[in-house]
Amino acid sequence: MKGTTVAALLIVLIIGSSPFIAARGVQKPVPPRDEFLYTYFSQVLERFGDSLKYTLNGDPYGLTLANTTLYELDLLREEIIYYQSRGGVNGKASEVLPPPFYSFSRNLVILDELMLEYYNTSDPALVVGIRNTARDMESILREIENITLLNGDEVLRFDTRKVDSYLRRVIETVSSRKPRITNLTLSVTDNRPILNETVTFFGGATPENGTLTLIIAGGRTSP
Repeated sequence: MKGTTVAALLIVLIIGSSPFIAARGVQKPVPPRDEFLYTYFSQVLERFGDSLKYTLNGDPYGLTLANTTLYELDLLREEIIYYQSRGGVNGKASEVLPPPFYSFSRNLVILDELMLEYYNTSDPALVVGIRNTARDMESILREIENITLLNGDEVLRFDTRKVDSYLRRVIETVSSRKPRITNLTLSVTDNRPILNETVTFFGGATPENGTLTLIIAGGRTSP
């Protein structure tokens, strides 16, 4: 059922983007009308932005929305490939979807997964992956901005400002947030010391380079 819906959507995109040609008489050049493509993929951009907004708030619905959008675009991409093989797909439809929008959608799922894991674990090792993915997505947005669609003589360009602002917030969030250390592991030079023997603790770290006080058999020490 879903595949049928996507196939019907693709047909609308193709037909809607094709200029009407009279059946008789001399064919006059008619400006292309890409408003169907523009409207549909503008809505996809809105979903990209909403997904990032939810994820920035730690809401897993952002990932659900990203996966749903990717699934729909993946079906649409398969239909485009099918129609391309039969020589019946509109050039603009194949230009808009596979390179930029589909690539952005795949990266969005990865970014949402990394962000949610980062919120749950505060693992600083995830920061590099989040930054690199977000910056790759910024580059893809530049490609989307450069897509030119036409509605008669009117030039249509996608507005990426909302999505762009959320990507910047993602980078700022992981860059400014200090990792939360919840576990502390210490080692000792001798775990069975004799009376008055000096031992050394090592391997520990404290949040924000703070001071940790240990209570050992009634004694106090601050390494």
